[in-house]
Amino acid sequence: MARILAALLIAFLLSAPARPEQMQATVLNPQITEQLLREAVRLSRYPMPDTWPEIAVISEENFNKASGGIEGAIGFFSPKQPEYLFLNASMDSGIGATVIVHEFVHYLQFKAGLLPVEGVSCETRRWIEQEAHVISYRFDVESGGVVHPMVLVQMECKK
Repeated sequence: MARILAALLIAFLLSAPARPEQMQATVLNPQITEQLLREAVRLSRYPMPDTWPEIAVISEENFNKASGGIEGAIGFFSPKQPEYLFLNASMDSGIGATVIVHEFVHYLQFKAGLLPVEGVSCETRRWIEQEAHVISYRFDVESGGVVHPMVLVQMECKK
């Protein structure tokens, strides 16, 4: 199932027309969105939420503005805008499904009360990010596609 979802996502991203910088976000197909969320739920064991964010693919310039310039980011979820999960339109389409699963884990963490809008300690941020990386790595392995190296979160926390 995960392999089919990844193939559908890649086909969608490759077929998306070039968008001018001022254009609104392209919203991903709701059926693909729901299936990738179900994969994140299955792998994370968080409960299935009643609602979930739309996946918005936006230009790199708009992505950098919306994410606050997070260096190297290709996807992000913000508790301040829980109705959307954002993807950078310039990312390699081969990793799109993995990035979406990763960001859905953050959404599930938010719904579980683990990711507050403000006031997250460095240790908690590190744990939250590491959990999302482990789950998206498992998705890669189980989907039978390209397995991307698991990123260990290297955050320095001030004592």
